[in-house]
Amino acid sequence: MAHFHESIAQCVWPKERVSTRLCAKCGDSFDLDLHELKYDEMMRRVRSGYSPAGLEHAFHSKLLADAHEEMDLCQTEIRRLQDLSRAIEAQKKLIGSYIAGIRCIISPIRSLPVELLGEIFKYVCCGDIGVNCMGDDDDQLPTLTLSRVCIRWYDLVTSMPVLWSSFGSRALDHPFTSSLFNLFLERSRLHLIDFKLHCMNSDLTAHSFSSLTIFENSNRWRHVHITARDSFVEEILQSLIDSGKSLPGLLSLILESSINIEILFSRPPELFYTVRTFSFSR
Repeated sequence: MAHFHESIAQCVWPKERVSTRLCAKCGDSFDLDLHELKYDEMMRRVRSGYSPAGLEHAFHSKLLADAHEEMDLCQTEIRRLQDLSRAIEAQKKLIGSYIAGIRCIISPIRSLPVELLGEIFKYVCCGDIGVNCMGDDDDQLPTLTLSRVCIRWYDLVTSMPVLWSSFGSRALDHPFTSSLFNLFLERSRLHLIDFKLHCMNSDLTAHSFSSLTIFENSNRWRHVHITARDSFVEEILQSLIDSGKSLPGLLSLILESSINIEILFSRPPELFYTVRTFSFSR
């Protein structure tokens, strides 16, 4: 039994029999006759320093046992009402889902022309580099979210490669990151891509994301921002330069690593000739 942590003298004892109505239809109620507990007499004896002995001690032990029974009745009723409350809350949630569905059906956005809807989607999904980003705790994937609303939106989203052209990850070791990248690379088709990677605390190698550096995909790089360990950055650059790729669509390339390193190239870095904005931070 938990201790009572408040002052017993501050309790406002009811003057009449307590009846709590539980059901408005059937009139079911929970009744307690607190007057039988003789609160005022108990308080008088507590304040007087009274200490019962013999039969009086046994009498007060009986009062304590009876009060515990009343407490158990209260606790049993509370548990029953809590179970009932959870059941009603579950039904409330289902009704809320139904209401959301009806609101979705009559929403004005459903009557917008496909062309205008596509422009709205581009505003949401193509604003910044790496708009669709997988994180450690929170994923922000507006393109996927829009594609899951309804069949009409799915068909529109999957028919627009531009909506799949901006992606990234702050959790490269997440088991779904690689498959997510492959999905965006596939559905962006021939569109230029913008991506952002952050893997300072990951031991993954660039080989894990080789799909980004193969010719048909690296040829589509436009804005690239990579924050990673030195070895990861070196692998990315080395694979591009060793293969002699020119990256014709590249507008900006930002590479950030933790400490100073020296990267040796087997040939002049031809890829830099096509870069309009290049930043290499160490």
